[in-house]
Amino acid sequence: MTMPAPIDPIVARAAERGERVGVLVLVDKPSRQGPVPLSLDANLRTLSERVQEVRHKAKDLLHDPSARSSRSAAGLQPLSMDGNDIERGGVLLENLGAVMAAIDPADLSKISEVGGVRKVIPMPHFLPLIVPMQYRVAAPADLIDGPAKSLLRIGIPKFWDADLWGAGTTIGHFDTGINASHPIFAELRSGKRLRYAAFGADGNRISRARPRDDHPEHHGTHTAGTLVGAGVDGFQAGIAPKAKLVSVQIFPGGVRSQGDQDQIVVNALNWIVGERPHVLNLSFGDSKYNDSYLGIIGELIDQNIAVVAAVGNGGVDKSSSPGNYGSVIAVGAVDAKGRVCPFSGSGKVKKNARPDVCAPGMNILSAGRGEDFAVSTGTSMAAPHVAGVLALLRERAPDLTPAQLKDLLKKHARVPSDWDVSRGGAGIVDGRALLAAV
Repeated sequence: MTMPAPIDPIVARAAERGERVGVLVLVDKPSRQGPVPLSLDANLRTLSERVQEVRHKAKDLLHDPSARSSRSAAGLQPLSMDGNDIERGGVLLENLGAVMAAIDPADLSKISEVGGVRKVIPMPHFLPLIVPMQYRVAAPADLIDGPAKSLLRIGIPKFWDADLWGAGTTIGHFDTGINASHPIFAELRSGKRLRYAAFGADGNRISRARPRDDHPEHHGTHTAGTLVGAGVDGFQAGIAPKAKLVSVQIFPGGVRSQGDQDQIVVNALNWIVGERPHVLNLSFGDSKYNDSYLGIIGELIDQNIAVVAAVGNGGVDKSSSPGNYGSVIAVGAVDAKGRVCPFSGSGKVKKNARPDVCAPGMNILSAGRGEDFAVSTGTSMAAPHVAGVLALLRERAPDLTPAQLKDLLKKHARVPSDWDVSRGGAGIVDGRALLAAV
């Protein structure tokens, strides 16, 4: 007899309160070794086929009058109650290997018993952008000849000397979008190394969306510049300028409901996972502990994606989710003298000390509006320094797992003499030491 799939405690608690629950129904992952599980037909070899089969089984069960709860006339549905264009049975997320749906509490146990279901986890809730502490348009005097000062402080040119520029790696960029017409991204465009997606207020992907960044401070453009920006007139802002960037814009205007916002996040994650990034940079977060992302973050890491998140700008004893999850690489901010910035978040959450490491986050020079460069401050500016370093490490050693990358960052971080571990974690990212270690 097949055991029911586990149900995440967050989902179970919501169901106990009688609430209709937004869930991700995760399916068994196909294996290249051994037989396909007996719960599924032997010819269902791909993850996409498995997801579709599970959805059909769940839909058939919940729409069977003899099996459906007397209180439930809907069974498993899309989260949007007016989503008439989506077939009942939930939204397919082929890349994540899941079905996204809303389910009545009385039907929850039935879903866990459907053949091929591996786990039922909560829908991540939409979280706000971690807004920079300050922003200004760069003056001509800011544009030095050579690498940005923040890159010099963490030893990035040593990677370039070893011919490590990010070639063959893919960086996921989960932000406000990208001003792709900026000169810093000219090589990214000409090399066809930019993939972009945007999602509308209804949660669905916008067909043929052109890259854009509507944020007043061009937050996504700035972080993308630190990740992959190429040289402009002798100035170099990007750490991995030969990497591929898959950028998704997740903060549209006119969103009608929390459910639609949640669907934007999950659909965007499903799209970006399909692009197979080696590292994912996140610059959003709740100002307190919010565990709705735990399940989905775990799935991303299981798919060998190193997840980097800003720890937040709340200062001492405050951190942001998902940056305060133990499974992610949480990044705090330091100034030009290697001191932890007063605004940089820190603390212990669920026995996990945050952040893991720090990187430059004060007065960071990168791309801005139009053809301007911009100077911005915050842990969102620090996080892409770490994500860019990870792309270079994965170019050098492709087989390194997310856990191994995290251990390397911490083990080989630079620790100033007056360093406060409780505020800055293991130390400041040190490219020289990392390069020597791998």
